[in-house]
Amino acid sequence: VSLRGDLEELRRLVSDAPPIREASVLSALSDSTSPPADRKAVPLPRHRGRNAADASSHVIDSRSGVEIERKVIVKELPPEVDRFASERISQGYVAIGEGGLEVRLRRRGENTTLTVKKGLGRTRREEEITLEPEQFQRLWSLTEGRRVEKVRHVIPSDDGLLIELDSYAEQLDGLATAEVEFGSEARADAFEPPQWFGPEVTDDPRYRNARLACDGAPPPPRTAPEPFWLDRREATTKGIRRIVCGQIDAAIDDL
Repeated sequence: VSLRGDLEELRRLVSDAPPIREASVLSALSDSTSPPADRKAVPLPRHRGRNAADASSHVIDSRSGVEIERKVIVKELPPEVDRFASERISQGYVAIGEGGLEVRLRRRGENTTLTVKKGLGRTRREEEITLEPEQFQRLWSLTEGRRVEKVRHVIPSDDGLLIELDSYAEQLDGLATAEVEFGSEARADAFEPPQWFGPEVTDDPRYRNARLACDGAPPPPRTAPEPFWLDRREATTKGIRRIVCGQIDAAIDDL
């Protein structure tokens, strides 16, 4: 309630602010950075991170134990998904700590493993050991209340990579995400995602499997208005005020 009130007050202050003297921000622009003909200003600065069309990626370097991961939401499964191999995955968390620390049990087909992860965002440390089925079963009870069930399809991409498409079940039914394996950060950055990839959630901790296991599925991420251009006939301060008010309104709607 307090946050909503603060945002509404900020919205009022921005909307009611008196006009200020216009200052040109265009004189320093080169021709190479000029916006389209019906625009008069460059886009407002935005975060360097990847946009909603980017792919996710996931790789484990068995020598260093480093995981590079990008993750996206899939809103509609590709029509040919049933042509590809799939496996049921059951995983639960023995422990979840600060800094992205996770101790995970996983059963994938006939394989059972214990995995320890550490870190947040795209690059994480990971160590994994194989368990006997009896060992897995003895530890499984320790994950009660922190479990995820999903079906994983492995889909080859056009450039020789593998897309891991996860369709969640039970309390997460309806959620689907995709990951892709890479050998380097540069390869992950250069990857061209298929059209069915949705918004990227690599840096959104709510979409880590450990959080999904505990908290359930979060609301879908909101796509920011695109693009942040000022209209050619629009005064600079008025255009910035319009954009800022729109962002505040969207934040209020998300509460």
